Amino acid sequence: MEETRPDRTAMEETRPDRAAAEEARPDRLMTTSYSEICPFGGSGGSSGRSSALGCGSDTLLSPDLSPATPEQPAVPSEGAGRGSPLRPSAALLDELERDARRLAAAADGLIESLTGTMYSISSLAVDSMEAYRDAVCKTCDSVDANIKAMYQLMAKTEELNKAVKQVHPLAVQVRELKRLLELFEGAVVAGS
Repeated sequence: MEETRPDRTAMEETRPDRAAAEEARPDRLMTTSYSEICPFGGSGGSSGRSSALGCGSDTLLSPDLSPATPEQPAVPSEGAGRGSPLRPSAALLDELERDARRLAAAADGLIESLTGTMYSISSLAVDSMEAYRDAVCKTCDSVDANIKAMYQLMAKTEELNKAVKQVHPLAVQVRELKRLLELFEGAVVAGS
């Protein structure tokens, strides 16, 4: 489907009215000088902040964004009357691309560093869990061995208790024999 284009002379007649309407809109920001774009920087991007933000005078000026002088007012570009955005300069696009590449490289480095750190943290966590498991297993083994030894000691004590029960009647008999022996000895001494 073909687009029908209006006559160029009719567009040129209505362009000043549209440009005036665009300038009168409060939400449209028309920058006319470098100091309005980067108010904290000096001329030519000498400030550290302006160079870090890419606010150099050579990167912001283009045929569409030429600064306005009192003798020559700023003329909007051909597409500005139709509401199309202003085209940035090639130097600005190149600087944006360089900054984007730097940011991407920094993000990649950060992700690699974060991956390595997370891997080392995970490895340390696994090692500590293995050490904890080994300590718990050894503690359980030693507790089991102590319980078995305690049961063996209790069994030996019960056996000793059973053996000692047989000694009590023998002790009574030994005391009785001793008493009889003393009586016999007294009778022998008295008879001689």
